[in-house]
Amino acid sequence: MRCPLHPEGGCGFHKHGYYERKTPMPLKIARMYCPKGQTTVGLIPDFLASHITGTLQDIEEAVATYELLGSLTDSADAVRPPGMVGDNEEPVTLDATTRWLGRRAKWVTGTLMAVAGMFPQLFSLAEPTIQSFRAHLDTESVLVELRRICSDRLLYFPYPLGFGPRVERGRISHCADQQSTCRDRPP
Repeated sequence: MRCPLHPEGGCGFHKHGYYERKTPMPLKIARMYCPKGQTTVGLIPDFLASHITGTLQDIEEAVATYELLGSLTDSADAVRPPGMVGDNEEPVTLDATTRWLGRRAKWVTGTLMAVAGMFPQLFSLAEPTIQSFRAHLDTESVLVELRRICSDRLLYFPYPLGFGPRVERGRISHCADQQSTCRDRPP
């Protein structure tokens, strides 16, 4: 296993335990530590989104639904119907679901634009939409396929595809879309 920060080696990259992901299924994710970079790296499987809960395919399907329906509200209602809750959770409101879907649509569109910019020879004819990239790559799993195509650059791509921080308006931001701690308004 090579350190993503120091592919040439010599940094002392080693095992550093694991952490658990509970959704979409219980998984133990191996963790590695780079002493030279003073950082840990999670070895997540290709199908999981980085830094957020869920799979890349779930995010892709939600954004594809939005592209198909053209309305955040209608799409949010279709993707996460009212009352869809887990154990010991309060019902999800339409406003919360609309914000949830809007964030994912923004992340995916930004990712597709970044990929098209980094690989103009591959994606010059593709629009920054899931449907266009699906047709161009001839796959139903665009984000998983892009993770493979961009494998040597994932440290620089923002999540959920890559492992770098999200970039907003020319600056790196780890919490630009942080949800407010106040309760959602009633529908």
